[in-house]
Amino acid sequence: FAASAPGRESLPDVSLDRVQVVQDGDLLEIEGCTVKCIALPGHTTGSMAYRVKGWLLDKGIFLFTGDAVQIKNNGMEIHPSTMDESTFEQNTRRIREQGANYVFTAHYGVYEMQSLA
Repeated sequence: FAASAPGRESLPDVSLDRVQVVQDGDLLEIEGCTVKCIALPGHTTGSMAYRVKGWLLDKGIFLFTGDAVQIKNNGMEIHPSTMDESTFEQNTRRIREQGANYVFTAHYGVYEMQSLA
């Protein structure tokens, strides 16, 4: 299949037999890095975060959260149009449990985990 968005070039065709569906707790080895898949439902039911270790000369553990959380004033907040308070609290706890040095978000930048309230 191919994907495109208005005003952007199309992505290359990808055969569906090359697509791997991941689930919570799956571990992937990619170019010498270990990637842990973490379910963080809320923004969408399939929202995932990815914990990466062994990347950038092993400078720490990186957590890519996508739209799972919003960060404002150095604190994690519920992403607009997202989830209930209980799910947010569960996701925040799971994020903190990952031992990440840095959190990369889809819209709010990169943060040192220790600086987040």
